[in-house]
Order: sequence, then C-alpha cells, then structure tokens
Amino acid sequence: LVQQYLAECDLFYQLSPVSLLQACKNKQEQFGMREAHRIDGLAMVRFLTWVHVNWQGQTELTLTQKLLEFRQQSEHFQASSFKTICGYSDHGAIVHYSASEESAYEISNQSCLLLDSGGQYFFGTTDITRVLHFGQPTEEERWHYTLVLKGHVALSMRRFSRGTCGEHLDLYARQPLLDVGLDYGHGTGHGVGSYLSVHEGPQRISPVESGVELRVGMVLSNEPGVYLTGKFGIRIENCFMVQSSGLVEGEECYHFETLTMVPYARYLIDVSLLTDVERVWLNGYHDTVYETYQGELSTSEKQWLFQATRPL
Repeated sequence: LVQQYLAECDLFYQLSPVSLLQACKNKQEQFGMREAHRIDGLAMVRFLTWVHVNWQGQTELTLTQKLLEFRQQSEHFQASSFKTICGYSDHGAIVHYSASEESAYEISNQSCLLLDSGGQYFFGTTDITRVLHFGQPTEEERWHYTLVLKGHVALSMRRFSRGTCGEHLDLYARQPLLDVGLDYGHGTGHGVGSYLSVHEGPQRISPVESGVELRVGMVLSNEPGVYLTGKFGIRIENCFMVQSSGLVEGEECYHFETLTMVPYARYLIDVSLLTDVERVWLNGYHDTVYETYQGELSTSEKQWLFQATRPL
C-alpha cells in the first residue's frame, strides 16, 4: 500500500537543512577540530621521526600498526577515522589500496610510500596523506610530487567570494597537472565531520556540480594526486576550514584555514618548479608546524622536525 501511495505522489528532492547545520561547525566545534588536528599532527610528527630511522624490515602492515600506536598515546584518541591506506611503490598508485598479509610489500629505499590515515577524537576528526621516501628520490618522483604540491598549495591559498561552490575551485588544484597532460580520477576534497563521518556532505571540491556554496565553519580535505600504474602514487592531503576574510568592496570574502600541521617531504620537492609565492607559503606553513610542536617533542624528535621544516 505504501509503494502504491508513493507511486501516485509527486516527490520533491531537496537538501535537508540538518546537513548544512552539521557541516557548518559552530565555534566550539571549530575549536575542537583545531585541537584534534594538533594532537593528531603531534602523533604524525613522532611517527615520521621514528619511521625515517626504523623503516628497514617494516612492511605496509607493520607501519600501519605503528602509526596507530603513536595515535593511541593520546588519551583523547578513540579510533582510526577510516582504514589506513599504506601503499609502497606501485601499491601507492592504487587509490583505495588496502594492504593484507598476502599483498603487503616490505618497505625499501627504492620508491615512494603513500600513507593516508586519520583519527577520531571526541572533539574532531582528521584525515591526512603524506608521501615518504627513504632513499634518493628520482627526478621523476620529485617532479610529480612537486606538481601535486603546487596544486595543493594553490587551493590552500585561494580566497573566494560569497556564493562560491567547490566545483568553482577544483581547477586550482588540478591546473599544474593538467598543464603537463596529467590528472587524477577523484575529487579534490570532501567534507569532514566533527567526531562523525570522515566523508561528510553536502560540501565537496570536485569537477562534479554540487550547487552547495562554501560557508564559514565547513571543513574539507585538500588532496590532489597523481597515480602512475606500475610505478608509484603521489597524494598530498590536508584538512582546512572555511573562514571569513571580511568585506572586499562591500562583498564578504572567504579563505581556508589550514588545520593539518605536519611537514611535507622536503626532500621530494623540486624547488626550481616553485614560484616565490609558493615558497613563501610553504616556508610559513613549516614555521607554524615547528612552533606548534617544538615544545612537546623529545630532543631527537625536535631535531628531526627542525630539519624537516627548514626554509626552502
């Protein structure tokens, strides 16, 4: 009877107002998201210090477990926000790769390692991807990494006017890759919940039309990438939050507040490909990362972070 009744009705599809209330974090939720990313970033910095010394003999699965252990050192950590993607070499070119006992590679110093992970905390949710290399990166690896980084930085720096949707900004992240005939087959960014789903709508950054304007308090990921089948994958991901930049010629404008505080792989960056503006942004970001954590680290961790955040 219900199906018969519905078949005779005119159905209207409209975005629930609850979705936008959830997506636009209030002041307390914004504070919580910053704190979650600060705590999560500290775990990542400690893990990165450890792994650059202890990578030999590790596998994709043992590194996944070790990263979890670093996150678990915080009393606020509840669980991983999704199943960690730890892909070495050509496994990194599989966008949603999942390591198993049968498939897990042993780590070496001959290729890139892509690590996409996140944590759930009572006051926020995190999602971060970094690419590592434990040997001497090839020019090909550095070239691709830097192109992805340029798109990532371009989106991070973007200011935009009221009414802008994610689809209006997506090209900024893709342009450096498109300029050389490359692209990635996934969206640039998804909404992130506050101790909720790590993929939260309705906002997103993608070529696909959403019709959802970006509003203050929305949290999204910024994750361009490039995937070379049979070789390696590159993805660089931070989370950022929409904030007001005030009025410009009478119109309210917005910018992204970067939440993720973890250094990029300095040794994978080809500085010759960067503009002065990109270098200034990256150096400023790394300065902030160092100042955020230097008082909470052991001597060896502080030394590693100091080297990882040196000016380009």
